[in-house]
Amino acid sequence: MIDLEEPERIRIISQSDRGSVVAESLGPRQRGSLVVQAALGFQGQRNWPVADQNLIVTTADDYWLLTELSALFRKSMREGLPPEVLVTPAGGAMEAALLAAFMLSKGLQVAVLFDSNSDGRAARQKLIHNWIPKFNEPRVATLEFAEAIGMPGQDGGMEDLFPETFYVARVQKVFES
Repeated sequence: MIDLEEPERIRIISQSDRGSVVAESLGPRQRGSLVVQAALGFQGQRNWPVADQNLIVTTADDYWLLTELSALFRKSMREGLPPEVLVTPAGGAMEAALLAAFMLSKGLQVAVLFDSNSDGRAARQKLIHNWIPKFNEPRVATLEFAEAIGMPGQDGGMEDLFPETFYVARVQKVFES
């Protein structure tokens, strides 16, 4: 069994002309990376869209806010997200880290935006210290939301860009008779 909470314990055993070889590193050209994909539960269970350049956000809410803000910027002739970057929502901070590991096993470029809270920080540290070292030449960047908006050390997430009253007013407008 592969314990996804302890990626530093994963070893890949493969056959060579000289016998069995045990490796700790994973890479897109190694068959062992398929073991990680299967263990992550992404192969066959989900058909995640992937691109050469990927941005993983922790929730669908983050995805909606980020992609809509980017579209508004572009409509206003300002810079938005590059069109070649595929934004993918995960089901939480730890799933974002695991999805990043899956994409790294495919040799893809990955950036992960974590919320600036205890779950986001823990998942980011797990990705940085336990998963990324498993891969040969990983192309990955991680960032906390507070760092991304120039307020390092603050707690919060994408939903904190606007006050609660902003969201309540929009929801009420949607449900007006």
